[in-house]
Amino acid sequence: MEITAAGLKLRLKKDLLKSTLGSSFTLSLSPISKQPNAFAALVTGGLRRKTLDGVIRGMTRLHGNCAFLAARWEDGGAAEIIQSLHPERSMSVASEIKLYILGAILKDINAGRRHWDDLLELRTDDRSYPESQMRLWPVGMRITLETATILMMSVSDNTATDLLIREVGRPQIESVVLEAGNCSADRNIPFVAMREMVRLKSNHSELGRTYCGLSAETKRAFLETTVQTMPEERVTLQGSVERIEELEWFASPNDVLRIYEYLLNHSQRGAGAQTRSILSIHPEPTWIDRSRWDFIHHKSGGEPGVLNFNYLLHSRSNGMWYLVTGTWNDAQHPLRVSTFESLLRRAIQLLP
Repeated sequence: MEITAAGLKLRLKKDLLKSTLGSSFTLSLSPISKQPNAFAALVTGGLRRKTLDGVIRGMTRLHGNCAFLAARWEDGGAAEIIQSLHPERSMSVASEIKLYILGAILKDINAGRRHWDDLLELRTDDRSYPESQMRLWPVGMRITLETATILMMSVSDNTATDLLIREVGRPQIESVVLEAGNCSADRNIPFVAMREMVRLKSNHSELGRTYCGLSAETKRAFLETTVQTMPEERVTLQGSVERIEELEWFASPNDVLRIYEYLLNHSQRGAGAQTRSILSIHPEPTWIDRSRWDFIHHKSGGEPGVLNFNYLLHSRSNGMWYLVTGTWNDAQHPLRVSTFESLLRRAIQLLP
C-alpha cells in the first residue's frame, strides 16, 4: 500500500498490517495544524479482534482445559459471537449453576405462582457450607424470596441457595436447565443441591463413588435418603480436587450464553423485571470502567480444579448486552485465579 498526501509519501506493507491488526482495518490521515506536510495516522478496526485473539492464545497456553466466549446482543435479539474458544465444551462450572435456580424462580414469578415478598422459613436441612452467612441463622428464621435470591446471587450464599432449591423444587429447576438449553442436561439431572454436593465429595465419604454409578432416577432417591441422612461429623470440606469430571455442575460457554439470554428475555417487564436488579447486586470488580457500562453483573465460581467467571454488561454507547464467560478446569495442577482473571479482564477492556 502506498499513500501520498501533500508531498508526504507513506509506504505501508499490507501483509504486515494484516498480520498485526487482522483483515479489517481503516487507516486515516489528518493534517497536523501549523506543521506543513505533517499528518497524524490513526488505524481503527481489527485491533480489538486481534487482541481478543491474544486472549485466546493466552488461554490455550494454560494447563488443563479452558473454554471462553464473548458475545453481544440487543434486548430480545439474537446473540453475535465476538470471539470464542471451545464454546461447546462441557466444563465443570461450580456456582454458575445458580443461574438456573434464578431462572426457575423467574419462571414462577412470571406465572404468578410466587411473589418476591413470599416468606420462606429456614430449616435445619437447608444449612449448607462452606460459603454461607445464613448457615449461622437460627432455624425457623423467616426471609423473603427476594432477599434469599439476592444472597444466593450477590454473595453466593449456599444456605440461601439450598433453601431456594427446596422451595422451588428440583423438577422446576431441571425444567429450566432443559428449556434454556444445556448440552450437559443429563449430567445436571437430578439437580444436586450445594449441601448434597459437599457431602458427595466429602473426604471421608464413599458416597460420591457410589452416586456416580447410579441411574438418574436411582440418584434422585439416593440424594433424598442416604445423602441427606449422612451424619454431620462425617462431613469434611475437600481441600483437593474431587471427581470434577464426573461429579459437578456442568455447562459450556454456549450454555452460559443461553441461560443469560433466558434470564434477560423473561425479565423485560412486570414483576420478573426485578431479576435484572438482583443480577446487578454484586461487589463488582473495581477495574471495570463504569463510564462504558450502565449495568454490571459478575458471577464467579470455583473449587479445587475449577474456575468459572461470568460478566454480563450493558453498554452506555450502543445499548447492547455483552457477555464474557470463561472456565478453566484441571484435575492435576493448581489453578492460579489471578492468571485466568487477568485474561478475562483484558477481554472486557477490549470489547468493541
